[in-house]
Amino acid sequence: MTETDNILTDFKEAIKADDREQTANLLDELDTAFEEAELTERQLSAQSRSVRRNRPLEPAQAETLATYDGTLSSVELTRGALLTAGSMYVADPDEVPATEVIKAIDQLREFNGALNEQSNDVEQVLTAMDVPASLVVSTSTDGGPYLKGQKVTVSLTIENAGNEPATSVFVKADSQASPEPEQFDIGNLEAGNEITEPVTIQFEKAQETTVVFEVTDEDGANAEEELLFTVNDKKALAEGALEIVATVRDQIRDDDSITGGLENSLVSQLEASENSLQRALDEIKDKHSRQANNALNTATQQLGAFLNNFEARQNGRSSLKDSKAFSITTRIEGAIENAANAKKAEI
Repeated sequence: MTETDNILTDFKEAIKADDREQTANLLDELDTAFEEAELTERQLSAQSRSVRRNRPLEPAQAETLATYDGTLSSVELTRGALLTAGSMYVADPDEVPATEVIKAIDQLREFNGALNEQSNDVEQVLTAMDVPASLVVSTSTDGGPYLKGQKVTVSLTIENAGNEPATSVFVKADSQASPEPEQFDIGNLEAGNEITEPVTIQFEKAQETTVVFEVTDEDGANAEEELLFTVNDKKALAEGALEIVATVRDQIRDDDSITGGLENSLVSQLEASENSLQRALDEIKDKHSRQANNALNTATQQLGAFLNNFEARQNGRSSLKDSKAFSITTRIEGAIENAANAKKAEI
């Protein structure tokens, strides 16, 4: 079994046990494992495309190479669906039930098995020939959240995974987010070598922003990488924080195990932070950035005090079931993060 298979096994067991804290930790491990696997898979895919384009192949060989790309696409889509479903399950099992996440795990195992078998077949085909220049593109950023008015640097790495040089490699960045530079030459790239170049993106609007990097050489080698950024402004982040706090407040009120003085104390603290967040939204509506930030700062402090109070009670006699406590804690931490980021975003 591969490392990813082992993590998937543990992930499935954590979900069955309703251990959301462990599920969240394993979700991060899965994300990292997927990223590591994708580099090797992209290299093999680039070599496969280059050979199909530039070398004479027998029908069986051509089918082997084409089938791999189709299966790889299914694996990438299923990985994305699993990470999304897993994140939603951790946040709220009522929104995405455990059965749905487990179904995605089983489907990914099936696709992984097929991809591993096909990888061996593809490598046998490629070993028998000289692979032309094969460009592979990957990107990295400092990570989100992405805010209106923010500049982000994307590290663009271009690798030649073939056995021949890539000549006159050219990069073009296509986006409404004013990439800088928008296009540039990197010259020749020897077989097995890679180069990393920075590209700056300016987020001027709160919207879904796509950046497409297209890399080509004069002999027809090509690769493409598409990035999607969700860019938020001050209003959207403050509204997100307010929605989370309201959800937790209703969650506490509806929980029969939280009653009396404990319920009143927790709800009172949350309502105070809701008032601060609403005041921030009113100031945002009036384009008063400094006053909005003051209200957001107050809300952040109030939510931090709520967390301290809640965690102290968890360590005492009035403790909740671990899964309920984890849900409340992670949601409020998310609200604090939203409020803190709202202070940095433009109106």
